[in-house]
Amino acid sequence: MKLWQYVLRRLAFTIPVMLGVTLITFSLSNLMGDPVAPYVTEKSTPEQIEELRKLHNLDKSLPVRYFTYINNLLHGEWGYSQTINQPVSDAIVLKFAATLELSLLAFAVAVATALPLGIFSSVKHNRWEDHWIRLFALFGSAVPIFWFALILKYFLAFQWGDATQLPLGYRYDAILWDLEDPIEQRTGLLLVDALLAGSWVHFKDALMHMLLPATTLAYASMATTIRLMRGSMLDVLEQDYVRTARAKGLPEHKVVVNHAARNAMIPTVTLLGLAFGGLLNGSVLTETVWQWPGLGLWAVTAMRNLDTAAILGYTLFAGMLYVLANLVVDVAYAWLDPRVELSGDVGLAEWVIAGMAILLLAVTWLSVDLGLGLAQLLLYALLLGALVGLVWQLPLRASFSVCGILAFVDALLAESVLVEYIAYLMAL
Repeated sequence: MKLWQYVLRRLAFTIPVMLGVTLITFSLSNLMGDPVAPYVTEKSTPEQIEELRKLHNLDKSLPVRYFTYINNLLHGEWGYSQTINQPVSDAIVLKFAATLELSLLAFAVAVATALPLGIFSSVKHNRWEDHWIRLFALFGSAVPIFWFALILKYFLAFQWGDATQLPLGYRYDAILWDLEDPIEQRTGLLLVDALLAGSWVHFKDALMHMLLPATTLAYASMATTIRLMRGSMLDVLEQDYVRTARAKGLPEHKVVVNHAARNAMIPTVTLLGLAFGGLLNGSVLTETVWQWPGLGLWAVTAMRNLDTAAILGYTLFAGMLYVLANLVVDVAYAWLDPRVELSGDVGLAEWVIAGMAILLLAVTWLSVDLGLGLAQLLLYALLLGALVGLVWQLPLRASFSVCGILAFVDALLAESVLVEYIAYLMAL
């Protein structure tokens, strides 16, 4: 299977996953309390409260509200965040730039440090160098990240701040960037914007503000990566092909780097991919301690203020990032190990479920009522297929296949949906 075909197939199968994410997060958001509560004050009248409920579709049933939410998402309307008085989509773009810049620096530091240390520790197995590296990694895995951040903040920024010139938090010096010498922020990445403007002063200020938060994030990822890389290297160094390479007289550094390290990277890639996905979502504790204006701090603020639209938008965006991170990991697998094929046994049930999800989203994009009606038909077909599977004692995958086929046929042949769809097209 070609790479582009594999990527398209994986993206198609992520649609049911993301649909499930929206369903779960929407359901949980309705358990947090009344969504109108943040907008109500002591002076609000019952009539105003009722208007607010109608404005947010709270006077309708949960299924109608959910499909209205999906319809708005498909049309690019993610809601309005009351915590920062911006549309959720604009807030995500703004906050993601800060998180992305911090994550890239932390990830680069973690990879550049953890991989060599893991390799070196395995080569120096059971020597004093190995013991010190293992202790360093164990400390990073055991210490809570918020405690490590507070220690760095207290000593390096507070007690020794005059010597280190490291700030206590935030992203930049507001006086420098906004008042004394403002520069155009084209990309939202301050280091890049400072380089584009040719200002070393702004670049240094942005970098100094990033050092401690990036170190906090990097150490947490670094510790786990060192331990995993060391264990993988120890397994690979015992393989026959490594012994053969040494027997042929290859230099030790070529044996370690060219033969052992590349194969040991395969399990490490999974961890690095998921870790980077987690960094992009914004480390809640790190950004809160350092008051870094990224996705993590924004999510915490939204949760404290019952900002439902912001919470739903952040959760959906986080799910998308994790799905993309998994896709990148799978492609990296095939690049590192040619034996790994970009293929897989995909059954009829998986294809039918993906097709139903795509069809449901397409119909919901056209009309909320059509999407709700189609969802009811799919649910009836799913229950009927499950009943058929129980009566005939079919295996689980076969039962799902029957459910999917019945749902797909039911959706296509249902007279009510077809009539409404034709009427909708005629009204265009």
